[in-house]
Amino acid sequence: MYEVDFDNACLTGEFDKYKSYYEEIFLKGDIKEQEEKEISYGGNEVHSWFLYDNQDFLTFSDVIVHSDGEKYFIYKECLYGYSVLRLGDMASMHYVPRGFVTPGEITMAIGESFIMTDFYYSAENDMLAANGCFWACPSDVVAIDFKNPLEEPKMMLSIHEFMDPEYANDEWDDVIFKSWEDNSLVVNVGDEQEAKCFTENLRIRIREFVN
Repeated sequence: MYEVDFDNACLTGEFDKYKSYYEEIFLKGDIKEQEEKEISYGGNEVHSWFLYDNQDFLTFSDVIVHSDGEKYFIYKECLYGYSVLRLGDMASMHYVPRGFVTPGEITMAIGESFIMTDFYYSAENDMLAANGCFWACPSDVVAIDFKNPLEEPKMMLSIHEFMDPEYANDEWDDVIFKSWEDNSLVVNVGDEQEAKCFTENLRIRIREFVN
């Protein structure tokens, strides 16, 4: 049996190991069935894949036009993480955040991975915002630096933790994406109260974490 750190399982054989592990642990438990998906581009099928554990993620896929002028297909292959396919040359990136280390065992001590349910890209800010949650926890939004879509994120920044780091305000227990507005990420909190996060401040926090 292998032991792998999936913190940055990107463009390596580790991602294939992760998918094999995921299929073994989850599909044999009959939690969800796999579903074959495909994307067509220019009238031709260009990519097909299996979506494992398809809990509400059948709509988690879209083609975006990036600020670099390229078209990228963003999609899910598993419950955790996301994949990106650049349609111009079919280069790809597969990311699984930290959460699983040993087959057959979910190790909570290193942190349950954030589950992204839908995403919203801003070409103006070159950032990706995604709704989601930790398993069975309140909803949250994460912000990802998306200047280079084929580079794994160094940090998925929780908007809850960014705006309410002490978890002192109960209204922040539910955070939902609302919109991108100029240089701000707008979210709904509590009873649909709006809150704005300046994207430059989000970038600064991400850089601080990376450095």
